[in-house]
Formats: sequence, C-alpha cells, structure tokens
Amino acid sequence: MALTSSALGLTNEMNPDFPTNLARVKLRLNEVRAIRSRMLAALLDDRAPGQAKRIIALDRYEKAFHRQQRRVLKALRADS
Repeated sequence: MALTSSALGLTNEMNPDFPTNLARVKLRLNEVRAIRSRMLAALLDDRAPGQAKRIIALDRYEKAFHRQQRRVLKALRADS
C-alpha cells in the first residue's frame, strides 16, 4: 500500500460528528503504528534493507494525526 495522506485518511476537513472523528483519528494512529511495527520487524529480519527512510517518513503521518486529534479534542471541549 502506498503511504499517502489520502490513503491514510488524512484530511483538513473537520466533521461535525466529533466523537466519530476522534475514533477515526485514533484508528489511523494505530494503523500508522502497526505499519511501523511491521516495517521494523522486516528491517530486523534483513528482508527489507531499504526501509529505513520509509520508517522515518511515517513520523510525518503520525504527527499529522496527532494534530488532528488535538483539534478534535479542542473542539469537543469548546462544544461542552
């Protein structure tokens, strides 16, 4: 699977359904972490020696999802 922002569900749009959006962001964070774990395991097994740069690139997606999560939580606090 290509690691693109659209493939991971990363968008700038905020859905008014905040609890669903929060769950979606947390799911995406877990997906990025799972991908990283698989890539690290492959790297340790020497099956994929060229993966180091791709593993580092995952930080970009994880940081973006953390930003989305903060925005959703901030909107939830403001809404209550």
